[in-house]
Amino acid sequence: MVTKKSGVNPALSQKCEVRSQKLRALSNKGIKIIEYEGECVDLKWLMKKLGEMGLTSVLIEGGSSLNSHALEDGIVDKVMFFIAPKIIGGKESFPSVGGKAFRKLSEAHQLKNITLKRIGEDILIEGYINK
Repeated sequence: MVTKKSGVNPALSQKCEVRSQKLRALSNKGIKIIEYEGECVDLKWLMKKLGEMGLTSVLIEGGSSLNSHALEDGIVDKVMFFIAPKIIGGKESFPSVGGKAFRKLSEAHQLKNITLKRIGEDILIEGYINK
């Protein structure tokens, strides 16, 4: 992740010697490197670190695993889903949010203040997590 806003330019990296040259190049461009141990970053820890750097809004753009972890960790306030006029699927396909399945609809993450917007042929659905 690299972002530019208010002079804060963070990047996230798993500690790894192979990447050290790339990290130095980013650091030389004024990008703050946040390193972490292990295979998966603790998202609550990361949000705290980014908050300490002055960031108040973070876009998480990921796959089903990252999306489910962010929701489970309670760090998501707003979601944005784009729906394209295409039908894809199959046994090997991934859902937009992975993780544990809910047995009842009442257990699912509920959205409030929902807006719909057409962007070209796509539809953008925005909503806030009802906590």
